[in-house]
Amino acid sequence: MHFRDSGDTLPFVVRQNGGVVDQSSSAALLKLLLIRRNNLCGLLFCFLVTALLYVQLYKFPNQLQLVDKTMDVLQNRESYKNQIANSERRKDAGKIKKKILPMNIPKFEGPKNDKQKAVRDAFLHAWRGYKQYAWGHDLLKPVTRHTKNGLNAV
Repeated sequence: MHFRDSGDTLPFVVRQNGGVVDQSSSAALLKLLLIRRNNLCGLLFCFLVTALLYVQLYKFPNQLQLVDKTMDVLQNRESYKNQIANSERRKDAGKIKKKILPMNIPKFEGPKNDKQKAVRDAFLHAWRGYKQYAWGHDLLKPVTRHTKNGLNAV
């Protein structure tokens, strides 16, 4: 067994077929370099896989966690709505009472003077004539009392 120091790494042992390998041969040095490179590639691969798993599991929540959060929000939503509505009702109740004024609806007691009576009588005469002669028709000829419907139909 032969120990070899590399400047910035830990010492490592080179074995070949159970015996010690001559460190001076270029084939042995090339083999050592490939072993180191493979080890570094393996470590780099493990690091990348670990980093990707970490990002997938912890940084971006999975679908089940999102569904759980959504369900919690939906369940608490009604209680929040009720709390907000109650607080807004209390705030606005005083303002609404101040804004609403009682309506002053006048009561009609009939015509009071001769002019109002004449207008009422003229309206009633026109209404009776309409009901008697023109009800359900589009056009009434007053002299002949002949009616017409739309699109020149008789």
